[in-house]
Amino acid sequence: MGQTGPMRRSVPVLISVAVLAAGGVAQAERAGGGPDPRGVTDTTIRVGGLGDTNLYGDAAVGARARFERANRDGELPGGRTIEFIRFADDASDAALDETEVRTLVENDQVFAIVPVVTPAFEGDRLLDREQVPVIGWGIAPGFCGNDYAFGFNGCLFPPNDGASNVWGELIEEYFEGGPGMTSAAVVADDDQAGRRNQQAVTAAAEDVGIDVVYAEQSVPAAGVPDATPVATEIMTANDGGPPDVVFLTGAFPNVIAVSGSLRALGYQGVLTNAIGYDPRLVSVQAGATALVPFAPFETAPENATMQRLIDDVRAVQPDAALTPQLAAGYFSADLFVQVARKTGKRLTPERFLDAANDDFEWRLKGTAGPTAFPEAHDVPSPCGSLVLSDGTAFSVAVPYRCGELIET
Repeated sequence: MGQTGPMRRSVPVLISVAVLAAGGVAQAERAGGGPDPRGVTDTTIRVGGLGDTNLYGDAAVGARARFERANRDGELPGGRTIEFIRFADDASDAALDETEVRTLVENDQVFAIVPVVTPAFEGDRLLDREQVPVIGWGIAPGFCGNDYAFGFNGCLFPPNDGASNVWGELIEEYFEGGPGMTSAAVVADDDQAGRRNQQAVTAAAEDVGIDVVYAEQSVPAAGVPDATPVATEIMTANDGGPPDVVFLTGAFPNVIAVSGSLRALGYQGVLTNAIGYDPRLVSVQAGATALVPFAPFETAPENATMQRLIDDVRAVQPDAALTPQLAAGYFSADLFVQVARKTGKRLTPERFLDAANDDFEWRLKGTAGPTAFPEAHDVPSPCGSLVLSDGTAFSVAVPYRCGELIET
């Protein structure tokens, strides 16, 4: 492991937090006997998930599906099985998130928290003393600069102003063979996340030679009642005309508002966003493309890895909607299983973290990753695909690929 002292933290802490109360079992590796580590017996490993169940509850289904396959197939050393106890709801609230973390560790006695899918997670809510592995979707700053937190797609809020250029590469490829594309607008919300999005997406577009003629945090984060003024600015941003493509970042209601206003003003170019890939949103996404951080579900059955994911999910919940949240839970669980296999039969938090942080690379062939640790504690996995909605279904516009890490 990179270090066993205080966690590396390079992002601002949004809220100060209390440390976990004393009384947890010390997690140093034991020699010759002694009590089992928290959450581990000779036959089971106890884990629990954490997130906003209203927004990300599907992650629990995906995680359970992967864990149950691991149990059926005897994937873990020593014949252990994974006991997935529950998915704790933090309602995207930082204070409640802290409470649920403490409950999972102290009351539920989990070995690890998997999956973690919430914007409210802050990594320093877990003590170095407790050494609790956390695995999930790196959509919160707590996944960055934190040796105990592992995002299957890395750290999406890099402390070193790094970014991925894959969105730019995917859009560039989408235009190949078509009318061509030279100019773009980048639209962001007027908050801290919006600033980061605007910088990262602008850098991704410019890295592949796109002229960004408009890059503004022009949308109120709390919501925009009328996006016509923003759309009007965009329609004349390219020397009096509209740009070829508009990258829309921010809250989904704002993305939809700006998209609708642009179409109402006659915009004929490409609209693209990073949050619209969901079967429940396919109608409102009509004509738009969406960035997906993994290979789309639509690649099955040709993509055997994605087909196996779908089969695993159907085995536990036949009517489950195939959503990015579900995939995030599945990928998080798979990352946990792979690290546990590398750790071996003698499972302790220290050995698990050593295995994960010792030049470990997670991937699912042609579907997700590669994500390499310890590097991915500080950078995102620069990979993704592009889908297009026709109003009734999504199709693969550009297959899954990996780009490069760049500076913003």
